[in-house]
Amino acid sequence: FPVADWLDGTTLPGITSYLINGPLTREGWIEPDAVARLAAEHRARRADHHVRLWQLLSLDSWHRRYLGGESHEEQTERLAHGLAPLAEDAVATPRRTA
Repeated sequence: FPVADWLDGTTLPGITSYLINGPLTREGWIEPDAVARLAAEHRARRADHHVRLWQLLSLDSWHRRYLGGESHEEQTERLAHGLAPLAEDAVATPRRTA
């Protein structure tokens, strides 16, 4: 499933930070500790939470667009900016595959 691959160790920290620092936690829709727990379990491969994390990311996007008034372009830029340092690190130190 492509989302499962996308939520790997390279992007997961940025996405977790994006969700924890977003409007859903600021407004009390979700608990930041719950997001951190889901991400930690997913990263450690104790559980496959890619669907839950994707749903939270989708809800966050909906909130920013329809309740926060952000355009699609603003959301894309915000998310890309948050993940850019992680992508640069991944290029500098590529992951090894077994």
